[in-house]
Amino acid sequence: MTQYDITVVVVIPADGKEPKWVDLEGAKLTQEPIAGGQRISYLDCFSTDVSESYEVEGEARRTIQVHAIRKVEE
Repeated sequence: MTQYDITVVVVIPADGKEPKWVDLEGAKLTQEPIAGGQRISYLDCFSTDVSESYEVEGEARRTIQVHAIRKVEE
């Protein structure tokens, strides 16, 4: 079985409300090309590691390690 390993960096909202990333299961992540072109979606995603929050350029962020079972070009 093919498995895709993905690293995702998310911005933590100013109000601090964010999903429970550690419980991510069965999700769909879609990569939208900046210059246009085909989107790539990763299906049946689940998180394997969630970092502590950290700050970059005044933004609170978190890094999430995700595995996906399927990859689809749309």
